[in-house]
Amino acid sequence: MKVDACNLVEPDISPMKLLEAVMVTYSYSLACPEKCAVCKTSNKCFDCFTPFALKHDAASNQGVCVDYCGKELYKDTSSAPWTCKNCDFRCLACTGPSNTQCLECDLSKAGVVNRGSECVCSEKHNTDFSNEVCSPLPCRDPVYTDYQCLENYFFNRFTLECSKCHSLCSSCFGPSTEEYLSLIHISEPTRPY
Repeated sequence: MKVDACNLVEPDISPMKLLEAVMVTYSYSLACPEKCAVCKTSNKCFDCFTPFALKHDAASNQGVCVDYCGKELYKDTSSAPWTCKNCDFRCLACTGPSNTQCLECDLSKAGVVNRGSECVCSEKHNTDFSNEVCSPLPCRDPVYTDYQCLENYFFNRFTLECSKCHSLCSSCFGPSTEEYLSLIHISEPTRPY
């Protein structure tokens, strides 16, 4: 501490600590919302009491303190203030940011599959992190494809899966009767004499 000629005490703290002290004092005089430790206005929270997490409410553009962050979010307790952060795009619920920390996969998203304890893009999809999607692999010409389908099925370039041939076809390259490679031989039933 410093003492000047008039015996006034000047605190020996950094400007940031002083600003934080003013904010806390200001927030207590505002009567912050319940669970909120520091606020700027009576409804905009900057920090929460433990064990609550700060969640950004897009509708009101305010910070709110919550017990549970909600779907596709997790409570990040790695640093103060605790905050709600997004799960990996393949998770519906999670405990952290990685696809290995998913509690439930978001199977409603194209290409997302559950593989053991991980949520991943299927082998027919690429993981596109910049757009946060599982992108279908590019279609391949059936002449050059390495996809093998069972008899009575063909490789569908649009769904990237094997699809059933028309019921009159034993092998085909498409779903209609015009896209057959061989037809099923239908013989007339033999009649007893």
